[in-house]
Amino acid sequence: MENRQSETALEQRWSRGRAGKVMVSIVALFLSTSVFAESMPIRSGHAGHWYAADRSGEGWVLELRDAGGAWLYWFTYDEQGRQRWLTAAGDIVADGDSGERIDFSQLVVTRGARFGPDFDPDDVVHEAVGSASFRFDGCDSGQFSYEAFGQSQTFDVQRLARVMGTRCETPHGVVGRETAEYAGVSGSWYDPSHNGEGFAMHWARLIKPS
Repeated sequence: MENRQSETALEQRWSRGRAGKVMVSIVALFLSTSVFAESMPIRSGHAGHWYAADRSGEGWVLELRDAGGAWLYWFTYDEQGRQRWLTAAGDIVADGDSGERIDFSQLVVTRGARFGPDFDPDDVVHEAVGSASFRFDGCDSGQFSYEAFGQSQTFDVQRLARVMGTRCETPHGVVGRETAEYAGVSGSWYDPSHNGEGFAMHWARLIKPS
């Protein structure tokens, strides 16, 4: 009789322990699916201005170009608090079963040239300092990861502005159209005689921060 009571007590403890393990597994699964959301295909509507809500004051300008590529401009600060610009050319690659991400194999900083009339293309020095990637779990949210200057981080980012004439959603299979004749001039521009400096201009719609 005593042995049977002991066996029953052990079975109850094992059953409670098993239920606890199942509960922990369910919680872990929930957290993993909510934190690491599946990425979606890259679309023209992902072009635009992005920022991390807890890092206001820096951000990213993303342009989608032909042949599965992208341009990236990252405006941020160096370790002494001075302004720093990084640029990169990226490629759209597969990310999971049906998603995609944009890989930037080289983040580049430039130095050496002077502002204004004294600018000389021959003074520009390009330095590769790391790599980065962009992935999106929605039309207005995603993650930016980088490794550069001996550091690595991943940020949750959200859209700040959408480029006019682009669209992320495709209701009824219809993509976005240009909403004004001048919208097509959005993009990156430069003077060939001033190679090493340039302009990014976008007709954009500001997204109200959530």
